[in-house]
Amino acid sequence: MLKWQVCENRLGDYLASESTKTSPKTIYATAQKIADCYHLAVKDAIPKRNPGFTVVQATFIGLNKLPVQDGFHTVLKRLSKSKSESETKAIDWSPAAAGILKYWTGKQLLPSAPPPVTPWLDVPTEFGTAPPPPAAPIPIHTPPLIPPSMVLVPGTLKPLDQQLRDAFNKKKPRLVAKFAVIAFQNHAKLISGMMTWLNTAPPVAPPVPTPFPWTGIQ
Repeated sequence: MLKWQVCENRLGDYLASESTKTSPKTIYATAQKIADCYHLAVKDAIPKRNPGFTVVQATFIGLNKLPVQDGFHTVLKRLSKSKSESETKAIDWSPAAAGILKYWTGKQLLPSAPPPVTPWLDVPTEFGTAPPPPAAPIPIHTPPLIPPSMVLVPGTLKPLDQQLRDAFNKKKPRLVAKFAVIAFQNHAKLISGMMTWLNTAPPVAPPVPTPFPWTGIQ
């Protein structure tokens, strides 16, 4: 489950708060808060269901907020040293976008439910009939090659860098938080990968690896 609203609220509260001696709003602290909020929002995500199949029940393994924190820290540190009074450009936010991509790069999935071979109930007509699972046998005595269940595409650098730039150029703290989360949400739709199970359903004998692609998280 994604917690975008919680992320927006906490980030907005932080950005709107005053810096104090006990809780100074340093560059490092701000980058850390952004990473904390992002990680809170997505750490319990699962792959988004594909039309015609039941939801893919699996959790992401090894998600680490440090790449996000480092990316935003790099950007905020550079901007703090800049003498330019003009608004930032998309390329200025590339390290932050790259940090978010690194957060997802190569992350594997731990299945927590049977493979999604059952068509949805009440499938919308525009999706048509769900394709059957592959059932081609492999040669006898040949061990199956099982590709790992993992993220194959961690999203794209663009337009994420541009959307982060637009968000952090807002004048009001809560608007910054709102549009930063919108940028996070848009990027989450582009994350994609593969789930793989051994298909043991008849008439498959011996079992063969069955890949199930997915796009987006929920």
